[in-house]
Amino acid sequence: MLTVRDIMQTEVTTASPDMTVRELARLWEERGITGTPVVDATGKVLGVVSATDLVRLAAEQVDASDEAEWTEPAYPPEEVEEDGVEASWYAFFAEEAPELYAGLDGIVDSVFEEATVADIMTRAIFSVRPQATVQELARFLLRAGIRRALVMEGGKLAGIVTATDVIRAVADGKVADAPASPVVA
Repeated sequence: MLTVRDIMQTEVTTASPDMTVRELARLWEERGITGTPVVDATGKVLGVVSATDLVRLAAEQVDASDEAEWTEPAYPPEEVEEDGVEASWYAFFAEEAPELYAGLDGIVDSVFEEATVADIMTRAIFSVRPQATVQELARFLLRAGIRRALVMEGGKLAGIVTATDVIRAVADGKVADAPASPVVA
């Protein structure tokens, strides 16, 4: 039976609680990720920070501002280009955001320089054991309504596993089909 250990990622990008939100956004853009565990200097896991936490911070700042007059970006964002800059979620945090985010100047700049990862992270730690089966992991992710779980072993961070890892295992034929349950009408 396929286990979390078989599909987890052991090279885990982490964030420190004192990083600014802008530094975090840059780290994620470089690594192509949207969430990380937050660890202190000793490696102790303090929580998790995700793209949802950053978006929540941005939304709170815009809601709190009377001057928040901005236009909705064109969709899908992947097709929008302004001065040769492809729009993406990271462009929102870039120092020189494309014109489609122009109305947010000054509103988001200061908060992303001042807010730290500790300010926005989720302190709850959703973790699984490396011995758990992929099916158990899938049920856990669904029940908790999350996209990633930390893999903890002996109280230490051993890796991370995401919904994408589960999808990849299924697509590669590594997860055995469970017997179909009868459909009740």
